[in-house]
Amino acid sequence: MKYIKYTVLFFILFGFPLISWWYLNSGLRFHMEIKEALHPKGTVKAFNIQLDSMLHWTSDSLKETTLILFGDQGHLTNYSVFRKTLIRNLGTRRDLHIYQVVDKNVECQNAGSFIRCVAMDSFLMQKLMTASLQIPDSMQPYPAVLVDSMRQIRRFYSLEDTASYVPILEHLAFLLPPLKKKKVILRQ
Repeated sequence: MKYIKYTVLFFILFGFPLISWWYLNSGLRFHMEIKEALHPKGTVKAFNIQLDSMLHWTSDSLKETTLILFGDQGHLTNYSVFRKTLIRNLGTRRDLHIYQVVDKNVECQNAGSFIRCVAMDSFLMQKLMTASLQIPDSMQPYPAVLVDSMRQIRRFYSLEDTASYVPILEHLAFLLPPLKKKKVILRQ
């Protein structure tokens, strides 16, 4: 009985604080790693693209946190699962815009108003990727770009690598502000 008391006392004095320190330290390391990964890579250069006779897409429209995906789902493995995951986890966010840029010969598959499909010819698409968004050649032909609300380019991803789908979700969750919870009002 005496040893049990000393063991419990030892755990309360040393074990619990040590476990708490390890847990908090691992969270801090995770936070710092994501912060380092999302260090600004540059700013979006101004662009103004005439898509249709009525529709323009400009760099001024990137006022919220934006994810720009290049390529269509026919060329990418597990892309439909990734789209469904984006819609399920972030579909209610009003402060996030996702554009899927595809070749104008490819049929757009809109996911409601959450993922906007932008069809343009391959020359304009290449110009947008290299001149305005400064996407490195190693990320092409199917890159993704994460842009924050200040039009800072935060990260490039290659959509050919399905391992990059999870970091995209983690980085979006890090950049987006937390949702405000509604106050519960009790009836009297």
